Amino acid sequence: MKVPLAVMEGASKPLIEPLMALLARAAAIEWEIQAVPLARMLSMAERGEVLAFGIARTPERERNFVFSDAVLTSYGWLASRQSEDAEIKSLDELRGTSVCVMRGATFGSEFDQASTGAFRKEVYGSSLDQGMAMLRAGRCRYLALSSHRGPDPARLRAELRASSGENLSLSALPPPLSARTVQFAAQREQAIAAVLPRLNAAIRQESAAIHQLVNR
Repeated sequence: MKVPLAVMEGASKPLIEPLMALLARAAAIEWEIQAVPLARMLSMAERGEVLAFGIARTPERERNFVFSDAVLTSYGWLASRQSEDAEIKSLDELRGTSVCVMRGATFGSEFDQASTGAFRKEVYGSSLDQGMAMLRAGRCRYLALSSHRGPDPARLRAELRASSGENLSLSALPPPLSARTVQFAAQREQAIAAVLPRLNAAIRQESAAIHQLVNR
């Protein structure tokens, strides 16, 4: 059974590739994978062209999409260039600053509401590298990003330093900025949604192996 699947452009290949291979074997399906920007993934999924992996589950989206069981948890963080940044304990502390956010990304209703007035939101495309470039150029004070590395910022901080070559510290509200489940989504009235029960069974069957992949 072939299933068209959209994943977010720039998503972690060391995680996504073995994770999708694991679930494909367990569900007896064959993926036809496309890596696309988040906004395009949303529009493709809305038209019923693909199953989408990585769309945040929100009340608004639940009107259009049906979701699989949770595959993993993604944590939201604020990164900055300052190595001695104090923790941010409230969104009010962001007032008057600017935050770079990927187009279409959400970090919880409180953050999303604050981004309409409390601080200035600078939107970037589908690649985290674009957000880091904006941060380095001073376009924003903070960079909002997601990671599956868990609620401890140490692993993500090391990963950011290795990938960016910069001393990017993490500020948290307190850690993490947000936590959301990551799952598959399908337009609820399209035929592609019929594959979700099969995927749910695979997710339950391979839960221990998924945990090992996420935390390796």
